[in-house]
Amino acid sequence: MLDFNIDGILSAPDSPLSRKASLAEKIADAKTLDSPIAQHIDVQEKTGRFFENPSVEGVKSWIKEINPNYDPFDLESPYNVNCGACAYVVYERLNGIDATCASANNIPTDPEMEELLGKRIISMSPNEIAKRLMDAGNGAHAVIGVDRANGPGHWFNAACLDGKVVAIDGQSGEVLDWPPDYGDVINWEMSV
Repeated sequence: MLDFNIDGILSAPDSPLSRKASLAEKIADAKTLDSPIAQHIDVQEKTGRFFENPSVEGVKSWIKEINPNYDPFDLESPYNVNCGACAYVVYERLNGIDATCASANNIPTDPEMEELLGKRIISMSPNEIAKRLMDAGNGAHAVIGVDRANGPGHWFNAACLDGKVVAIDGQSGEVLDWPPDYGDVINWEMSV
């Protein structure tokens, strides 16, 4: 199994990401949820809809599966505040692991997201994020966090698909033009 990382390097089968993929497959096969990752995902049957070279249409075909309990009108629902879990599951799907959907347990902080991803979360502008993804090529993707002047932040994903950068919001089930409008954003962050 090979996976594409943000730096444009193909990693070997014994890479940390490959080990995570192996762990996720074991979780899906055993249907056990004992790992720290497992509290943020729910196991479902494999759909087989991951594309080796993902496209916007490919992502649109499964994005609503990420947070199937989302109801924008139910403000009390934990599935309206689980954006971190959704971003993590989208990240895994884009890495070829499609046996999961997000749980109601959020990933609220940078350190928690860094631990799950095995990557750092660093501040950069939307233009810098887009440039890094475009430079890495089609299929490159990352988890993105934003902090707002008022209200909670938000986790989502960005990817270079079909020769352009798009935002992938697993919580709401949308693929959006880059940069997405998430209100009065004062800080953008990217997993690297």
